[in-house]
Amino acid sequence: MLYINPILRLNISTNTDGTVDAKTVKLARKRWLAEFELQGTTTIKSGNLVLDKQSVISLFEDLENEQILSYHAELVNFPKLLGFLENQELDFFGQPEDLSSKSTDFQKFIAPFFAYQFNVCFSNAVKKRDLDLIQLLVKDELPVPVEFESDCHQRTYRLLSQKLQELKLLAESCKTINLASKEIALYFNKNTIALLNNLPAYYDGFLVSYAKALNQLALNLYNEHFRYLLAQEILKKGVSLRIDGDTKNQLLDVLGQIEEQTKDHQHSIPGILSRITEDGSNNTKKVLVIIGGIVIGVIFAFLKG
Repeated sequence: MLYINPILRLNISTNTDGTVDAKTVKLARKRWLAEFELQGTTTIKSGNLVLDKQSVISLFEDLENEQILSYHAELVNFPKLLGFLENQELDFFGQPEDLSSKSTDFQKFIAPFFAYQFNVCFSNAVKKRDLDLIQLLVKDELPVPVEFESDCHQRTYRLLSQKLQELKLLAESCKTINLASKEIALYFNKNTIALLNNLPAYYDGFLVSYAKALNQLALNLYNEHFRYLLAQEILKKGVSLRIDGDTKNQLLDVLGQIEEQTKDHQHSIPGILSRITEDGSNNTKKVLVIIGGIVIGVIFAFLKG
């Protein structure tokens, strides 16, 4: 929802205290409609905006509500916030204006407009991996009620969820295909980890899911293809994510198992004696019992023959 401040864009005069009265609005409305008739045109330019007659009428209808009129008038006193709402200017984030004295209703009024612009701006920063811009945008608490937070992150969450799904599919494909390292590296290289760690707290749950997907990728690479060095690298990058202690310990347990089993990897049997489960345990003893049973069966059959 793109914001247009009708008081500024329709050149409506304000009182000395910054307020606007209904009489002034009515006079401005008559002036604009007369201008359309005088020029005999369907559009009039106001600043960098081109407004058609119906848009102007809609803006004036919005101002018939005195409360909404007062909110538009208040926003004129916050030029940095106004610049972001109208034109996605970033001065508001460098030195944010203090909105703590404003009512919850005022914050709810600006929330849809703020969420619209932030949603676009933040998702573009994440897509471009612009860490400086990401850090600037999330440096301070957003000036909207908590119920609008998801609207601010909708596009970014969708984008990241697609990447997570790609990672899960990649981990699944590694069960049967021994993929090249370059096909895998994009999901855990230092730039990706830095990007994820610069996301705000809203994405903490996503980071846990991402770390668990990296864990599964490392397990499949190790269990199916014995690529223990790559598996260790993936797990170490996963541990470096901003995740909770339980998830971090889960990855550390798997990493410890792989490191222990590959100290003398020449004596390990890839994919048979060194399989590790998601929780860090291994099934070596179980496999040994099965192999032992097979060997005894073969010997018995040989002797019997």
